[in-house]
Amino acid sequence: MDVTVLEALQTQKAWALYQRPEDSTPTLLVANRLVRLTRAELTDFSSAGFVAFPFERDESGFWLTDVEQTQDPQAIDAFFASEREALAHLEELADASPLDERTRYHDAFSVVHEALVAGKLKKAVLARQRHVAMPQGLSLMKSFTAAKAQYPDAAVLLFFVPGACLWLTATPEILFSASPNLAPSTASAAWLGTTVALAGTVPMAAGAKLTDPLPAVSTWSEKNREEQALVARMLEATLKGLNLTPTMGPVNTVRAGRLYHLKSIATFGLAAEDFSRVIEALHPTPAVCGTPREVAAHLIAEAEETPRGLYSGFVGPVGPDGVSLYVNLRTASFSRATVTLWAGGGLLAASDEETEWLETCAKTQTIERILVTTP
Repeated sequence: MDVTVLEALQTQKAWALYQRPEDSTPTLLVANRLVRLTRAELTDFSSAGFVAFPFERDESGFWLTDVEQTQDPQAIDAFFASEREALAHLEELADASPLDERTRYHDAFSVVHEALVAGKLKKAVLARQRHVAMPQGLSLMKSFTAAKAQYPDAAVLLFFVPGACLWLTATPEILFSASPNLAPSTASAAWLGTTVALAGTVPMAAGAKLTDPLPAVSTWSEKNREEQALVARMLEATLKGLNLTPTMGPVNTVRAGRLYHLKSIATFGLAAEDFSRVIEALHPTPAVCGTPREVAAHLIAEAEETPRGLYSGFVGPVGPDGVSLYVNLRTASFSRATVTLWAGGGLLAASDEETEWLETCAKTQTIERILVTTP
C-alpha cells in the first residue's frame, strides 16, 4: 500500500481500519473512490468496501469502494507512521466552544420527558456531545489498539470520510450482519443474518474488577429490563414484518469496558436481495432512536442541539463474503484541535434526569479512556 495516513488526509482520500470481535488482526482499507448514496441505493454488496451512514434517515451516506486493503501489520504500521503530522490536516470544528453542557442536557431532557409522560411515545433516546481539547501527541494507532484491548467483545473502527470527519469507535452493537449459511437446519436460506437488542446501562461499581462475574439479569432494575425488552420486541416485529423468521435468543448481561448492558441476539435466514430492505427497516433501531420511530426521530431533531451525523448511524465493511454493519456508538470524532465525545441514553416516562445524565457521563468516559498519547 503506497499511501500514508498523512497523504490520505492531505488529498482527502477515505480510509478505514477495523477489527471485529471475531477477527484476530485488523484490516486496513483505502478507497480509490468515494460514492455518496442514499440507503435506497445501497443495494450492491458484491465488491469489497466500507460504508458509513448517518443517523438521520433523509441524509445520504458514504460508500468507500475500489479499495486497496491489507492485514499485514508492517503495512498498517507504515500507513500510520506519519499520523502525528496528519492530524494537523483535519478540519477545525465550526464551533468548539463548550457551553454549559448540563443546562443543555436539562433543556433537551425536559422536552423529551414531557412527551414521554404525556404518552406521545414509549421511548426516546437522547444524545449529547462533550468537547475536549485534542490531547498532545495523540496516537491514532495506539488508541485503536487500546480500544481493542479494553473492549475485546466490541467492534473497533477508525475511519476517515472527507466531509464527515475522523472517527474512533468501540461499539458493542451490531445493526446487521450476514454471512454464508452453513447450518443444515436452515439450508433453504443462502445467508444467516444477525442483529441484536442491546439496551440498559449500569456502570461497574468502584473497585470492581473486569474479571468479576457479570450481574444476573434478575438483579437489573425494572426500567432497564423494560427498556431492553422494548427494543427486542420491536426488532422481532420488524423482522417478521419482512416475512423473515427470527430466532430470539435469551437476554444476557454483557460488559463494554466498565459498563454493563442487557443484550439478546436475533438470528434469521435470508437471501442476498433482502440485505438492503433489512437495513432500511432496522435503522435507526429503538436502541438509538425510540418508539414509535418516526415520533421519536422528530422529537430528537427538536430537542438535540445539532444533527447527529454519523453518530448512532451505521458503519462497517461489506463485500461478497458478507456484511458487518455496526451502530456507531461509544465513539469520538476528531477535528484539528478538538475531540468530540458522543453519548446517549434511552428515556422512558419513569426516567430520572440526574441518573440519565450520569449515564451519559460514564459513556463518554469509556471512549476518552482509550485515547493514547506518545511523547
